[in-house]
Amino acid sequence: MPVELSAHPSLGHFLLPDSAEVRARLAAGAALAPVSLPLTPFDATGQVDLDAFRLHLTSQLASRPGALIVCTGVGELASLSLDEYETLVGVAVETAAGQVPVLAGIGHRGGTEAEFARAAREAGADAGLLMLAPSTVRAPAGATSYAASLSAESRLPLMLGLGTGDRWSSRTVDELSRLPSVIGVLDGAGDLVHIQRLWLAAPADWVFVNAAPPAEIHARPYASVGITSSVSAVHAFAPEIAYSFFKGMQEGDGAWVEELLREFYLPLNDLTDAEPGYRVSVPKAAARLRGAAVGGVRPPLVDPAPAHLESLAELLEHGLRLVAPGW
Repeated sequence: MPVELSAHPSLGHFLLPDSAEVRARLAAGAALAPVSLPLTPFDATGQVDLDAFRLHLTSQLASRPGALIVCTGVGELASLSLDEYETLVGVAVETAAGQVPVLAGIGHRGGTEAEFARAAREAGADAGLLMLAPSTVRAPAGATSYAASLSAESRLPLMLGLGTGDRWSSRTVDELSRLPSVIGVLDGAGDLVHIQRLWLAAPADWVFVNAAPPAEIHARPYASVGITSSVSAVHAFAPEIAYSFFKGMQEGDGAWVEELLREFYLPLNDLTDAEPGYRVSVPKAAARLRGAAVGGVRPPLVDPAPAHLESLAELLEHGLRLVAPGW
């Protein structure tokens, strides 16, 4: 039977009246601009640098993103303590000051999702992005009860992150749609057949966002099945490039989109695929190349090797030259 919200033992009369408002704000913002995935700055001793984080967020907000999703994989969620996490989310909420929705990543830590969800709620996040740890059993039948329990414990609206191990049926989507806490899906799997099934089965007001890494390379295929909103890791270090790419997408300028893909995004993808963990450390290195005091990555991640850093600097300079006339 479909899982009714009121039937779940931990829910009682649990309601989230703010879910609809968050969903509407996220849908409106993400339809116009890429969603930013801010970096988490560390100082020379490896501690979280809150002053640098405020500056980084301010620069992101100046480029008019559709939303901020802090403490994601790119934001090194797996390396953060609970106290660090709650502080970072709070700073993001304070800095955004209602300009855009602020979502907080939850997951990658197997078994501590409820603690982090409660911390995100206490810090003022508009919603959480639930990203299950790779080792988590992802049986579709458990998706609804898990999301319901987590929402009940945290009182936090949730966007559900889909990874390569997730396969939902139409029935699962129907069950999830009965939870007022669920506001949409952020898809990182890149399976267009699967996501199209979900898109067609989901409620009309759910927000679907392309997050298949790198999202820009997948943007046109996703748009072909109706999903036009995307996250952007590039926005964290070159918002000019990300903004120009998505502007080209919205205006139907295929020639410009293809030029950016060929000249910047595909070479960048080759670089981030060069070593494990580069999808996190390359954006951070690119931000440092542009003068942002974001520091290096925390172990076990590693910063790009000198030869890769040199290639990144050349590619970044080339990308910025491409978009300079129209920025």
